[in-house]
Amino acid sequence: MYRCYGWTYPYAEMYFPDQLAAAIANGTRAGNVAVDADGEVVCHMGTVVLADGVVMAGGGITDPRYRRRGLLAELGGRFYQWIGSSGTKVYLSEPVLTHAITQKMSLAGPSSLAGLYLNVRGPLQQVDFTDGMLDRRSSLLVTHCAAVPLEPATLWVPALYEPLVRHLLDGADWPRDIGSTRGTPQCPDTSTSSLSYDSLNQVGAIKVTTVGHDLADVVDDGLAAAHRRCRDGAGVPAGKPAGPGIAGSGAGIVAPRLRRPAAGVRGTG
Repeated sequence: MYRCYGWTYPYAEMYFPDQLAAAIANGTRAGNVAVDADGEVVCHMGTVVLADGVVMAGGGITDPRYRRRGLLAELGGRFYQWIGSSGTKVYLSEPVLTHAITQKMSLAGPSSLAGLYLNVRGPLQQVDFTDGMLDRRSSLLVTHCAAVPLEPATLWVPALYEPLVRHLLDGADWPRDIGSTRGTPQCPDTSTSSLSYDSLNQVGAIKVTTVGHDLADVVDDGLAAAHRRCRDGAGVPAGKPAGPGIAGSGAGIVAPRLRRPAAGVRGTG
C-alpha cells in the first residue's frame, strides 16, 4: 500500500491488517490477494458488503514492482466468479479517474456509468500514475451492474435534478421511470436523517431515511456541518415536491436508493 500511495490512500483501514481481518471475519468484506515467493502481498482486489445482495468492488492495488503482469485482471476475474456464487444482486464500483485499468475493469460487461463524485477525496499520490502528490482533490466515477434482472420501480426526483437522472437512465438498461405528482403527497412534517463525516478525506454524507416537509431545512443544517456530499432516497413520492430547496444548499446530486427485492423476487432497485 505504502509503495503505491504513501500515506494518501483514502480508505485508512487498508493500512491496518487487523481491521481488514476483522471485517473479513464478520462478513462485511471479502477479497483476493496475490503474493510473491516470500509470501509478501503484491496485489489486492477487495469487496465491501453494503447491504443484503449489494456489494462495492474496489481496492484494486498492485505493487509498482509487479505491474503489467496481469495480476489485477486475474484477481478481477476471480471477483466475477465470486459474484456468480455469492448471491450478489448488484455490484457497484468507484474507479479513480487517474487509474485507467480500474475504469476499464469497472465498465467491463453489463456495467453502466451511473455518476461522478467530484472532489470527493483528498489529494492522492499514485506511483507511476501521478507526478508526486496531486495539487487538487480527487474525483471518482460511479458504475452500477445488476447481476440479476432489476424489478421495475418508480423514482421520485425533484424537478431540478430530473435532467441528470434522466440522462443516467437513458444510458442504462434499467426498468425505471420518473414519477410525477400533483399537489403535495402526504408525508410527515419532520424528516429523519443521519450525518456521517470522514475526517481523513474531509467529506460528509447525509442519509435521509424519512422524507418530511422540512427536507430542505434538514439537508441545509447537515451541510452546514459537512458541506460535501448528500444522499437523498428517491424511492418515495414526497421526495419530488419536498426536494427542490436542497439545491439552494449546494447539494450536487440525488442518488437513487438501492432497494431490497420483495420476497420471491430476484432483483433490486
